Amino acid sequence: MTRTEIIDYLLTPQPPTVRTDASEPVIGMLLDELRLDEGIPPEVGEIAAHVATSRRQLGREKYGIDLYTHSGRDFRSDLFQELSDAVNYSFGAGLEHPEYAKEFAEIAGIQMVLMDRVVQLVEKMGVKS
Repeated sequence: MTRTEIIDYLLTPQPPTVRTDASEPVIGMLLDELRLDEGIPPEVGEIAAHVATSRRQLGREKYGIDLYTHSGRDFRSDLFQELSDAVNYSFGAGLEHPEYAKEFAEIAGIQMVLMDRVVQLVEKMGVKS
């Protein structure tokens, strides 16, 4: 596949989450990892845990289900789409706060590098992995 075809694949809307026998709760596993990973500074882990817990509740209210692995969704597509949104938010924040435009542009640049890394991984893995 060409990079353009991979990007088009990654931009395809994802189906609703469906829990299967192979499903594992993503947030629960993430929270466990944050507690166990000694390489994560405690203040960063605390923020990440708080955000993950808040986002889980929002997802429950909005979609009626937690986020699960092996749920019919391609997390690579979700990641790519969320990073794309993050680039737009970073750019918009720079427009609304021109005194910090350079900093927000740097953040957007990092997000675009991450988007490219997702494309590279899909090139390596294939779209049906």
